[in-house]
Amino acid sequence: MIELDFLFIYEHKVRELENLCLMKYELDRRGYKTKIVYVDDAQNALADVPIYHTKVLCTMACYDNYTLFWHTKEFVKFDKVIDLQWENIVYPKDEEREDAYKNYQGIGKDVVHVSWGNQNVQRLLNSAHVEEKKVKLTGHVGMDFLREPLNRYYLSRRELFDKYHIPVDKKVILFASPYYGDCLTKEYIAGMCEAFGEDWPEYYKFMCDSQKIVLEWFERFCKEYPDIIVIFRPHPGHPSIMASELAKKCSNFRIISEESVKQWIVTCDKIYTGNSSVVVEAFFAKKMCQLLFPLPTTPGFELQIITDSNKLARYDEFCASVFAEHEIFPTPQESIEEIYLIDWETPNYIKFADMAEEVLHDDYYRLSAKQLKAYKEYSLKAKIVRAFVNTPVLYDWYLSLLNNPKLQFGFLQKQRNIRQKTHDMFRNIEKQHEHELTSEEEIDSIINRIRRALEDGEEHLEEKMNKTITAVIPVKGNSSRLPNKNILPFAESNLLEHKINQLKQVKGLHEIICSSDSDEMLAIAEKCGIKAIKRPKQYADESVPFGMFLEYLCDTIEGEHLLYACATSPCVEPYLYEKAIKTYFEKLEEGYDSLITVSPYQTYLMDDNGPVNFKMGLEHKNSEQLPMMYHFTNGIDLAPTAKVREWHYNYGPKYYQLVINKREAADIDDLYDYEMAKALWAMKDPNPTM
Repeated sequence: MIELDFLFIYEHKVRELENLCLMKYELDRRGYKTKIVYVDDAQNALADVPIYHTKVLCTMACYDNYTLFWHTKEFVKFDKVIDLQWENIVYPKDEEREDAYKNYQGIGKDVVHVSWGNQNVQRLLNSAHVEEKKVKLTGHVGMDFLREPLNRYYLSRRELFDKYHIPVDKKVILFASPYYGDCLTKEYIAGMCEAFGEDWPEYYKFMCDSQKIVLEWFERFCKEYPDIIVIFRPHPGHPSIMASELAKKCSNFRIISEESVKQWIVTCDKIYTGNSSVVVEAFFAKKMCQLLFPLPTTPGFELQIITDSNKLARYDEFCASVFAEHEIFPTPQESIEEIYLIDWETPNYIKFADMAEEVLHDDYYRLSAKQLKAYKEYSLKAKIVRAFVNTPVLYDWYLSLLNNPKLQFGFLQKQRNIRQKTHDMFRNIEKQHEHELTSEEEIDSIINRIRRALEDGEEHLEEKMNKTITAVIPVKGNSSRLPNKNILPFAESNLLEHKINQLKQVKGLHEIICSSDSDEMLAIAEKCGIKAIKRPKQYADESVPFGMFLEYLCDTIEGEHLLYACATSPCVEPYLYEKAIKTYFEKLEEGYDSLITVSPYQTYLMDDNGPVNFKMGLEHKNSEQLPMMYHFTNGIDLAPTAKVREWHYNYGPKYYQLVINKREAADIDDLYDYEMAKALWAMKDPNPTM
């Protein structure tokens, strides 16, 4: 028998495996023996006697005796149980119903339960009546992958898209399906009714009807916008026949079940879902996610975070959102905080490991012999068989008879047939769920990626950034449209000093330089503690090509990368510079050569000959339906210094556009711009580019 400290059992690979590998990584690092296995692994399921003895068993769920027996069968002995409760969020109608399936029965009330947030803690205490000490608030470990430095774990957009043959330059939207497919068996539906009430078929009908309408939207959209790709990610374990039919019609509609939903969230341009917690994963990833609800949800089945959210109910709303650049997140943060612990200081996997150690070492959590015996609800016949199997002398003799081909007695043949049928049954189950199986090699690969992200990633990125980026603030002494604009009063100082103070707060800059022909401005720079370089008069003359000034500038700095930071962009704050720097290095690896900031520009344009981007009369369109254009903000330009010198321009032909909002895009050229920038600075940004 293999001795372990922690044994993890999972059900859905794409939902759980990465999270378990992160837990395993941390517990292994602390010196414990751990292992991860699939719940329907045939080798384990066929075991008559235990293969493993683990001190702590970590299950996907532990709602009742049956759930635990489904996990353990006969292949594992254990002393304590931690219910990881990957389905932490329950239907509102079950929140307070004591006999609800997810409010625990039998041994489910005796084990330790992980909670992602306070709402689930209260349910376990007040509705399920679990002992307070056995309810552990750790947060959702999976959300750690969406924060620094673990977000470096995921494949880059180019790596992921190359793997699935998706053009990297195309706009890609993700629909994380909340629907239970459209091909459930009567037996499955009966089981869901038993677990969630007799009205569950009404909810299933809602899902099927909603899916039909949403897929009709996608078909129309894919035909209207053939250059945009829609990724349909089925709900884990629930394929969709209707989606498969659509994939045959539209080449830009792709069904991909592989990879975790978080991997797709961090790489796709837009995220959509329905009655699902995916919206929370998008929130932690700082990606926009909209909720598609063509029909009202069956009463009692809509998640509370969704009830509190804004929804899109029509095709035109969905279509407009695809092209919208700045939207308000549909779910209020306070609603998310009720369900998910938000702690930016201590990662959730650390909190989980601390809790797991406590459970391991404290005998309070040990299950009694009576509890361990009672959860296996054997029939009388099964009890007799188990007593026989647990008598080694008799059982070994029995196996020796079975394995002797010379013995052809009727009883032995019958036993062989029974065992063969059982063997075939579990092998068939495993084959049906082949996509859920893992291997030691795959687990090691995931953990190595986690290790690199945690142990090397942050240090490597900071080292790279600190040693290579020079920020330059270019300020001329004279401005033709707005005299002395670079030192006009702003905030509590002036525009130049304001920009210097912003840049000094930015992590990852090697040096900050002020380049100017003005002695007054150079004195301000020196007073603020940055390097001041006197610019020759010819490079302050507007008649001299801009590219010649850049060539001169590149000769005066040491950094491998140049950050061009204008004082006349006062609403570009430190958080935005840091996001731009991080994004810049990621995009260099994807094949881009530089980064610029742009602001969406969707309005009616005319020249001397009339309309440029719209038509008059019956073909007139609303502004949100006009082609999206972008305004170059001059707020942040990032490029390799050597390339800037070569291009004679501060960004290259393969630039990446970092889209920012109107406040962040404020650029001062004249008096109107100046007054507008002061007003924008005074307001609180409702939707910063994070």
